[in-house]
Amino acid sequence: MNKLADIRSYDIDTLKKDSLASLTLLVMIIPQGMAYALLAGVPPEMGLYAATIPMLVYALLGSSRHLSVGPVAITSLLVFTAVSAYAPANSGEYIQYVIVLAAMVGLIQLLLGIGKAGFIVKFIPHSVFSAYTSAVAIIIGLSQLNHLLGVNSEGNLRAHAILYDLGSQWNSINGYTVLLGTLSLLLILWLKNKWPRLPAPLLAIVLAIGAVIFLGLQDAGVAIVGQIPAGLPIFALPGVTGSMVINLLPMAVVIALMGFMESLSIGRAISKKEHYAVRPNQELKALGMSNLVGSFFQAFPVNGSFSRTAVNHEAGGQTKAASVLTAVGVLIVLLFFTSMFYYLPNAVLAAIIISAVYKLVDVHQAKHLFDVRPLEGWVWVLTFFATLVVGIQWGIIIGAVFTL
Repeated sequence: MNKLADIRSYDIDTLKKDSLASLTLLVMIIPQGMAYALLAGVPPEMGLYAATIPMLVYALLGSSRHLSVGPVAITSLLVFTAVSAYAPANSGEYIQYVIVLAAMVGLIQLLLGIGKAGFIVKFIPHSVFSAYTSAVAIIIGLSQLNHLLGVNSEGNLRAHAILYDLGSQWNSINGYTVLLGTLSLLLILWLKNKWPRLPAPLLAIVLAIGAVIFLGLQDAGVAIVGQIPAGLPIFALPGVTGSMVINLLPMAVVIALMGFMESLSIGRAISKKEHYAVRPNQELKALGMSNLVGSFFQAFPVNGSFSRTAVNHEAGGQTKAASVLTAVGVLIVLLFFTSMFYYLPNAVLAAIIISAVYKLVDVHQAKHLFDVRPLEGWVWVLTFFATLVVGIQWGIIIGAVFTL
């Protein structure tokens, strides 16, 4: 009934606001989608696939008018953590694992939603979630240094192991890659601070592609994205095996819960400002269907994005139509404009990732917790260092168990 009323009240002024917000989201999600695909260990086009079908499904089923569903940094790293132990990144077997993982995440969220288990997030304290997010953000930044330095990585996801790996390859650093990646990162951070409404990542991509073409940097050892297949994602059922399910189940549960918590927190923050309700169980079902249906179209696991949802709201987005228009825009890019990204350097995608996650490191939260409730402060510290040193697949579990 409410949806019917929303459709009847939709007018030209609302369409204009949604259209403007969708354009802002489009120039944001295209570079982010490809960057987070790099982080997840899959081809860049899969990042664009993950920014289309799941977004459309959520627009049909979700309770938030502003939540922007698609690839996000932490979930992408969790995908790499889950699958890299069983297959080499970007291989056919790896991609199949990732698609199965998306289906499992979606099914878990859907079943939790049907079982009205939205209350489950209350069992993971804010201190654990904050510390885990901060530590994973640091690991994400460290994991991209190999692309900024132009060296090969062994795929370690513990802070000390990453630093040791990079240190052992000091003599292999490519100066052109370092210069290009560093300048791109500085440009993005400067533009975000000086003119936050400008599409800084997209501008960095355009300038970097121009530099590679005109200076021939690919011949100097700068790694580029290369050919991105044009066309829409093809429908195909995931090829599931019993061993895949057993291997992926622990991380699928973590991704399902983390994705739900992240989506719910940003969705509620915006809905309070706009005076409407976001329903946890409906969100679980909507995210579950987004991931499940997305897996049929070669998407990796997704959830609501803090940054893109905030931008959608700030840009004047009024309804879910903004997300629908954004997804349609990505589909048009997939059909006609993928060749434009052939010379896109991996170093710039790494710079985009680092610029997107560094603000997630929240040490002030730990100081606040020690002032208010010291035990929660120690929970924060334990979770933070367990995630950095033991591994991101164990950090949140160790923190939650210690709290209990």
